[in-house]
Amino acid sequence: MADDNIKMDFDIEGYVLNEPLPTSKPLMPLFEAVVNSIYAVSESNNPMKHIKISIKRNMQEHNLFPDSDAQHSNKPIIGFIVEDNGIGFNDTNFKSFNTLYSLYKKKAGGKGIGRFSWLHAFNEIKIESVFNKNGQSFERTFDFSIDLQGVGNHRQREINKMTTHSIVYLNGYVDRYSYYCPKKASTIAQNILEHCLFTFINGNQPEIQIIDDDTNEIIHLNNLYNDQIKRLTVENTAILNGQKFHLTHLKLLTADPSRQHTIHLCANDREVKKISAEKKIPALSKKIMDDDGRSYYYLCYVNSRFLDENVNSKRTGFNFNKEGELPFDSDITEESLSDFLIEEVKEHLKDFIDNHKSNIIGKFEILVNEKHPEYKPILKYVHTYADALKTDVTDDELLRILNEIHLKKDLETRNTGDQVIANEEYGEQYKKLYDLYIENLNDVSKMNLSKYVIHRKAILRLLEKLLQYRADGKYELESSIHSLIFPMGTTSYETPYESSNLWIIDEKLAFHKYLASDKRLPVSKKEPDILIINNPAAFSELDENIYSSVVIIELKRPENDTYTDNDNPIDQILNYVENIKKENITDFHGRPINTTDSTAFYCYILADLTPKLKNIAQKRDFQLLSDNQGFFFYNKTMRAHIEIISFDKLLIDAKKRNNAIFRHLGLL
Repeated sequence: MADDNIKMDFDIEGYVLNEPLPTSKPLMPLFEAVVNSIYAVSESNNPMKHIKISIKRNMQEHNLFPDSDAQHSNKPIIGFIVEDNGIGFNDTNFKSFNTLYSLYKKKAGGKGIGRFSWLHAFNEIKIESVFNKNGQSFERTFDFSIDLQGVGNHRQREINKMTTHSIVYLNGYVDRYSYYCPKKASTIAQNILEHCLFTFINGNQPEIQIIDDDTNEIIHLNNLYNDQIKRLTVENTAILNGQKFHLTHLKLLTADPSRQHTIHLCANDREVKKISAEKKIPALSKKIMDDDGRSYYYLCYVNSRFLDENVNSKRTGFNFNKEGELPFDSDITEESLSDFLIEEVKEHLKDFIDNHKSNIIGKFEILVNEKHPEYKPILKYVHTYADALKTDVTDDELLRILNEIHLKKDLETRNTGDQVIANEEYGEQYKKLYDLYIENLNDVSKMNLSKYVIHRKAILRLLEKLLQYRADGKYELESSIHSLIFPMGTTSYETPYESSNLWIIDEKLAFHKYLASDKRLPVSKKEPDILIINNPAAFSELDENIYSSVVIIELKRPENDTYTDNDNPIDQILNYVENIKKENITDFHGRPINTTDSTAFYCYILADLTPKLKNIAQKRDFQLLSDNQGFFFYNKTMRAHIEIISFDKLLIDAKKRNNAIFRHLGLL
C-alpha cells in the first residue's frame, strides 16, 4: 500500500556548502545566538531578564601582541558561551530549531536559518536548557553538527523546580573565522551592540554582559549603549497628513565600514524596512564629523501607529497605497513618507548639510579660480547644484556641471529674449522679463568672452614654447608657427573663425573678405604659385569690387640666418606684391581680386633678427623700430608698407595687448 506522507530528506552538509558564511562576518554566528536569547527572554515572565556572553580563549597561548594593553586580552579566541534566563527550549522552540526555514519567529523578523551559521564557524555546538511544561521543569540537552545531520545526542528529563534558562556552547572556532574575529572584548561588545541596536532603542532590552574569561573583564552592553549612543540621541515628533511619527535620531560611533546612514521604519517594536539616507542626501556619502572630532553614522528610527497598522503579514514591508491610486489626497504613500522623512532628516542635520554645501561651493571656486576662470560669471549659480553632489566629487564632475549651467543659461537667454521681443505689453511682467534677459545675457556673454580669453592665453603659451629649442637642439619649422596663426593649405571659406589666431599679429587682421593660407590661387591665364614655400599667407580686406588694401604675411623659421641678397623675405614680399598688382588673379572660388594703383599693401615679415637679415634690411634703407625689435619701410612705388617683426616682439606685443583682460580673469 502506498504511503502518501513521505517526508523529504534534508542534507545539512549540502545546505551549508551552498550557503557559505563570508570570513568577513566572523561574528555573525555569535550574533544569531545572542538574538535568539533576546527572543527567549522577551517571552519570559522573569522580571530580571539577563544574557551573559563569555569569550573563551586558548589559555595555553601567549598574547598575540605582547606589548598591547595588558587589561585587554588578545589571546586566540576558541569559542563563546551564550546564557540567558529566557523560556528555554520548550517543545515548540525545539521543534522550530529542528525545522529549516521555520516560520515560528517570522513575526519577530526571524527567517529560521540563522543557527546554520554556527555550523560554518564552530566544530562543536552544545545546548543545555531548562523549560517548564504543565507546571513541571524539564532539562533538555543536545548537540548540533553536520555529522549528526542536525540535532543529535538529544536527552530530556524531568527535574526539580528550576528557573528556565538556556546555554549555547559554540566551541572549536574554525581558524579561518577565528583569524578575522576581533580580539578585544570591547570590540566584540561594540559589534554586538550595533547589531542589536534596535532592541536597546526600544527600551525593552535585557541586561547583557560580556565576560572575557582570560582577564575577567566585564562589559555591560546597557552601560555602553547609555554612554555612547543614548546620550547622543535626539527625539522628535512629526506629522504627515494627520498621522504622527516618532523619530529617534542617533549617532553611531563605529568603525564598521559596512554601515551606512539609514532611516529605519519600525512596526510593533521591530524594524521592518530600511531606507538609505545617503542615496537621497548626497552630503551623507561619508561619515559625519562631530564637534569633538569623532566620526559617526547617522541613524533614524521611525515608529508610529500608522506603521503598526499597515505592516504586511510577513513583516517585510508596508501596505501603502501607490502613487496615482489614491482614493483620498490625505492617504500616505511609500514615496510621500520617504520624501517626508528625508526632509525631516535634512532639518535635523541642517548645520552639517549647510557646511557640506559650503565646502562644495568652495571646490567650485577653487577649480574656477585656479584652472578655469572662464566660468567666473556663472559661479553664482552653482549653489543650486551643491546639495546634489557628494563630498568626494571630482573636478571632472564639477566641470561637467559648469558646462551644464552655461548651456542652460545660454538657452534660457535665447528663450527670454524671444519673449521680450514678442511681449506687446510694457508693464511689470515685461520689466521682469527684460531684467532677467539682461542679467542672463551679461552672464553668458562674460562666459563666452572668458572662454575666448583663456584660449588666447593658451595660444600665447604655445607660441612661446614653439620659439624655444626643441629636444634635439633645433628650432621649430616655420610651418608650426604658421599653423598656430592660421591653418596651412586652407582658405577663409574653409576655416572656422575660432581656428584663426591672426590677433597675435594685429587685432584688425581678423576682419577680411578672403584669406588663402599656403594655397595656390587660380589665375585667369596662367597659374603662378603665389602661396608656396616662402609665401604662406595672404588675405584682403573687403571693398565691394576693388580691394583697397591687401595684407601679406611671410613667416621664417626661428633663428634662420641663411638669407642672401638674392634670396630673402623682403624681395619675396615685394615680388608677391608685384605679381598681385600686375596679374588678373582670382580667389579660390574664381572671383577676381581687383587692385588698382591706389591699393595699399601691408606686409609683415615674422622672423628672428639674425645678422644677415639685419644687414639686408639696413641696405634696403629699413628703419629700426624704437624698441630695436624690428624694422619698417614704405615702398612708395608699390604702396607697400613692410614691417619686419622679430618673434620676441610678436610675443611681447601680443601679451601686452591682452594682459589687461588676462589680469582681470586672474591669469597673471
